[in-house]
Amino acid sequence: MHGNQVPRLALDPTLPEPVARHLRENPHLLQQIRAGWTPPPYWPVRVPLLARTAALLLIITTLIVLPMAAAGDAGVVDLESVVAAFSIGLAFAGGFFGVGVAAELLPNLSRMQVSRSVRYACEHPDCFVLPQDLDDWTAPLLRRAQDAVDAVLSAQISRRGLLDGTLNEVRLRDETWRIARRLAKLTRVAADYTAIVGERVPAEFAEAYRPYDETLRSSFASLTARVEALEDYAEKVRRADRHFEVFRNLERLREHNEDFEGLRAELVEDQASRPDTRELGAEVEQVERRLRDSVEEARQAAEYLLDSASADSRDDLPAADPAAVPAPGRPDGLPAGSSAAPPAVSPAGTRDDRRDGPRQEAADGAGPEPRTTGTEDEGSATPHTA
Repeated sequence: MHGNQVPRLALDPTLPEPVARHLRENPHLLQQIRAGWTPPPYWPVRVPLLARTAALLLIITTLIVLPMAAAGDAGVVDLESVVAAFSIGLAFAGGFFGVGVAAELLPNLSRMQVSRSVRYACEHPDCFVLPQDLDDWTAPLLRRAQDAVDAVLSAQISRRGLLDGTLNEVRLRDETWRIARRLAKLTRVAADYTAIVGERVPAEFAEAYRPYDETLRSSFASLTARVEALEDYAEKVRRADRHFEVFRNLERLREHNEDFEGLRAELVEDQASRPDTRELGAEVEQVERRLRDSVEEARQAAEYLLDSASADSRDDLPAADPAAVPAPGRPDGLPAGSSAAPPAVSPAGTRDDRRDGPRQEAADGAGPEPRTTGTEDEGSATPHTA
């Protein structure tokens, strides 16, 4: 069994409260009683020694006082002298014995009471049920019953008097004890049945033992139903306890009603003086749309400018002319025997003749690159070779 399934000691609710308390505090002594131990009556070991010492002191005191008492009567020992001496000795010895016994018994008074309670339990072995008296099937049932009873008795509604606490405690204790006693008896009968029949019964003889098996099963089912009824009652008490907790919280909040009323009044004032945030929100949306449109226009403009700049760069580049390749032997690129200078180029990187007219290619590829000058006249141009 797990630790949370081991039941606690179950006691007869009719036991006197001091006896029940002593037995709960000393379960190991009950285990010894169940094993066959008989507790002897407890007396402090020095009490008999104190008694013998007091008797000896009585004799000595009487013998010492007696001559003194006789001297008062002219040395004659009579009955009155003996009685007087004995009385003095008895008072002295009795005082000694009383002080000694009190000093011995007072520290051990609780042990004497425990001894008395344990001897009572030994004389009435049916007044308690130990966890060892149950098996693996019945022990968890008793623990469930004990937990259910504890839940009911520890609930707020029980402590606050919303339930009949005294009646509940008496009835629930009786019910728990009844269940514990029946479970112990069922465990004992089942153990005897197993010891006689054995763990395994042959199939051909199972029908003969069926009434015994059904009786054990029916008893166990009946006790299980009683435990479940206790658990159902405990669950209802827990639910009522939660409702009671909510009720207590509401009662405590009722003391702060004025504060909450003030907050509600301030809330009404806030709602009355609150600006129309919907208009502000619409303005923000308009600004956001304008911002997005501006960003999109700027992006499109940037793309257009980049495309235009790329096209202009391609148009401004000079066309490649095979005749402009420098001839061998001339550093200026002119053919041998030619004195013409290369065409002038404007600072912008374009030839001057782009402003005058179209360029014509030279008919003879052996000479330098021809260029055309002059103005257009009726759609024709006069070629001029430099």
